[in-house]
Amino acid sequence: MAEVTLIVAPLAISDVVGVAAIKISARYLYACDKELRTLFSCKRRAADDVTQEFIPLLEMIAKRAADEVQASINAVDTVSQAIEKKV
Repeated sequence: MAEVTLIVAPLAISDVVGVAAIKISARYLYACDKELRTLFSCKRRAADDVTQEFIPLLEMIAKRAADEVQASINAVDTVSQAIEKKV
């Protein structure tokens, strides 16, 4: 069974940012709501400092998740452009 670490936000922070917990697994970092549903996630890197306080760790996850989404959008755009050139 895979193990995860769960970092729970103080209620005051959770109410403001909308993220109640951060779930840390071997391969991914997840930002979760109060029911522990994933709001967004990103791949974990060996160099990640997962011992940070809640807000800096959440900012890192959010930035990386946004970067991963942007990379996916760019890849789709590149493929679409290549298809348009051939058609």
